[in-house]
Amino acid sequence: MMSKMPKWMANAMESLLKSLYFECKIVAIEPWTTELLKIEFESLTSMPTCKFGDAISIRVSDTEFRNYTPIAIKDQPNCFYILFHIHKGTLGNDYIDQLKIGDQLKMVIPRGRVPLQGEADIHVVVTDETGLGFAINMIEEYKTSQQRCYVISENNPINTSIVTELFKPAISVRKGQIEQGLNLFFEQYFIGAAPIHFYLIGNAKTIQQTRMLLKQKGISSHHIFSQPFWALGKKGL
Repeated sequence: MMSKMPKWMANAMESLLKSLYFECKIVAIEPWTTELLKIEFESLTSMPTCKFGDAISIRVSDTEFRNYTPIAIKDQPNCFYILFHIHKGTLGNDYIDQLKIGDQLKMVIPRGRVPLQGEADIHVVVTDETGLGFAINMIEEYKTSQQRCYVISENNPINTSIVTELFKPAISVRKGQIEQGLNLFFEQYFIGAAPIHFYLIGNAKTIQQTRMLLKQKGISSHHIFSQPFWALGKKGL
């Protein structure tokens, strides 16, 4: 899904390509911090199949869409939630801010972004607040298996308690300290002989830095997978 398109094209897609959309209703809104907002949705039609790593798109203006990570609610098959990272003054967040319980909206059906890359003894998500939904899905995916999961999160201090509560174990560092986070992981949890996959999610600049640091530590590029969700000065990654 393009992040921006002419209004006439967006309207035409909704009218003519109805199979690409599903309708849902907001059933709960829960602020976790001033920067993290959980919104629960109920699908008004059959819930589309959603695989690990999929994203949905929400039309946030006449011409622009934004991608978000749906998180399934296991005991409610037609429900899911999205953990929104709130940063004021952006188009997506201005749209999210005005949503309320009972609102109905159309979403583009889930489609793949960062699929699982096969089995490994250890899976590590390196992310910021924008990739926490991805990390939650990965933990759920491997909860009943023998494959261990770790999260290294570069986040604002206000979100640290949420990160450490959601993910056990988790390494939480301040913005700009991803190298310290990686060093802690390699000191505390890294097992050299074990197959390990790193998923780099979120800030494009941090992803580039992290990839370089991992290669310096001897991690093959074949075991590093990335998906930039945002970059400073760019819209709708």
